[in-house]
Amino acid sequence: MKIFGRRVKSGDVISLSARELKQRLDRGEKLAVVDVRQQADFEEHPSAIPGAIRVPPTVLPERYGELPSDRLLVFVCT
Repeated sequence: MKIFGRRVKSGDVISLSARELKQRLDRGEKLAVVDVRQQADFEEHPSAIPGAIRVPPTVLPERYGELPSDRLLVFVCT
């Protein structure tokens, strides 16, 4: 599983480990976790991060505007 975070305002892309993501969530940081795994990967490993927004990658461009713009977007993929 790969985890990437993107700050909407600055456009910076960072890579987080699963441990770093958990630590940030445990600290209560304002994050929006977006699960963009392919459908087959999601079906094979349906575990999800609590509160994650599920957006299949095929529709992400159309739905990107629905994602919160006031927090770090964290994309989870395989």
